[in-house]
Amino acid sequence: LEQGVSPIIYLPFVDFHDTFGDPQWSMQGVVRRGKDRTFVAKKPVYYNYLTLVEKLDRYHRAVRIDIEGASLYKFLIENRTVFVAWSDVEKKKINVASYAGVSRGTSTSLVMGLDRNHDPLRIPPFFDAIDDVEVDEVPLIIETE
Repeated sequence: LEQGVSPIIYLPFVDFHDTFGDPQWSMQGVVRRGKDRTFVAKKPVYYNYLTLVEKLDRYHRAVRIDIEGASLYKFLIENRTVFVAWSDVEKKKINVASYAGVSRGTSTSLVMGLDRNHDPLRIPPFFDAIDDVEVDEVPLIIETE
């Protein structure tokens, strides 16, 4: 447990199209399947789950930082720190540098959607100042060393 995420998160792999007769259950899986039960596409949550596992692997401490209107988590991982931030309201600016102890970092956006070929759409990673980071409802991962 000290090598990473301690709670086990269960996610159904495919949508429940015919479960309970409720179309809302079709949003539960990480891949989409057709009515004939064949594979259709990986959903954004599939890619986001893989990204978070990769970025947060081997963290040994997590801290929630209270910011009005936003969520900010700080993960300590060996020789680096990873922040995950998003806004609970519309767009919000956060001074991540004040919690990081450094002024620059690399940002990675989670997947916002899929293109026509079912490939993930995300903002390319960038390295920049982290004293005035704008976040919205799509979580942003900020890494510092």
